[in-house]
Amino acid sequence: SCKILEKKDSYSKYCLDRLGIPLIEIATKPDIRTPKEAKETAEKLGMILRSTGKVKRGLGTIRQDVNVSIKGGARIEIKGAQDLKTIPLLVENEVNRQVTLLEIKKKIKLIEKLDILDFTQTFSNTNCNFVKKAIDNQNNVIGFRLEKFNDILGTELMPNHRLGTELAGYAKVFGFGGIIHSDEDLSKYKFSDDEINEVKYKLNVKEKDAFILIVGNEKKAKDMIELSLLPRIRRLSKEVPTEVRKANPDGTSTYMRPMPGASRMYPETDVKIEEINIKKIKLPELIENKSKRFEKILGKDLAVLTAKSEKVSLFEDFVKKYKIKPAFIAETMLSLPRELKRKFNVDIELIKDQDFELIFDSLNKNTITKDSVQNILLDICKNKFNSIDDYKSMSDSNLEKEIKEVINNNKGLP
Repeated sequence: SCKILEKKDSYSKYCLDRLGIPLIEIATKPDIRTPKEAKETAEKLGMILRSTGKVKRGLGTIRQDVNVSIKGGARIEIKGAQDLKTIPLLVENEVNRQVTLLEIKKKIKLIEKLDILDFTQTFSNTNCNFVKKAIDNQNNVIGFRLEKFNDILGTELMPNHRLGTELAGYAKVFGFGGIIHSDEDLSKYKFSDDEINEVKYKLNVKEKDAFILIVGNEKKAKDMIELSLLPRIRRLSKEVPTEVRKANPDGTSTYMRPMPGASRMYPETDVKIEEINIKKIKLPELIENKSKRFEKILGKDLAVLTAKSEKVSLFEDFVKKYKIKPAFIAETMLSLPRELKRKFNVDIELIKDQDFELIFDSLNKNTITKDSVQNILLDICKNKFNSIDDYKSMSDSNLEKEIKEVINNNKGLP
């Protein structure tokens, strides 16, 4: 498992610090029917894993790879879905993408070959900055015609993601910034009418045709077209290309790589566990069951919050150890710190488990009152806490004694 730190035209730099960490993959059968079911399944799996107390929590620690297929389409693996809320949207967008690609398949014909022409001279004096800069750096502008593709490249597959965007994703894998195509608003590139008309004339672009321009090293660009763009464009007339895609935060996805097959570069590293003797495994109490058990002493909302908390074991220990209302223990450990952070913007990470134990032990012994708990936690967050003795409560008899002493020491005062 390696993270890409840097990607250039000639090399990629990976971080290898996780190579020794084994990854566990849990796979479901292909029986999830709706986007809602996909989210519910992910939530259920996450809840079971958290119930063990043996997994890390938070975004990035567990990732979902969502496989989506429809009738007539293809299996698409969408990798890296971190936020469960986006899973239904990822599924819906992928279904829409495949449905639209199936519609596109009916409109286009198989492209046997491409006539690739060089347009470097055409754009030698262009007002488009990045094209002019590329030409000045000895790069080229090459292009080709796509017969009967007019308005096809601009077809929206997902929100803000068109077929042209899809083809640009294939180009980016080869180190190119993308592609320029005729279904775009070409005025944003500051091309002149003469430049565009010359491209159309040399490529023999007719009314129903489209064209694509690639800017970069001529050999690499032609290799990219032959090895990536052309095969993908050809497959559009036959089928939905099966591939691996990357999940985006907005619920869309982008192309990553072809689906690995028998000719993959490295052997399969997964070790599949087909059967497990479940009787040998000590199963934990599931969070959802723990939450229902807590409802009797905490109420529904606080029970859910407590059952999901990392401090749930500590909470149960305190309930058994001290004669204090469970609801007060849970609110002190979970709700009160959040309230202090919201009101006073303090660092609640400074509150440790032993601080809670000291507070509840003192409450159990009646050496402090519940009213002092907020002040104690606030002082801990502000690094002003010295001793629990500073917050000790005074008995009625001691209070009466103190008042009498003050009066005797101040006789005659008005």
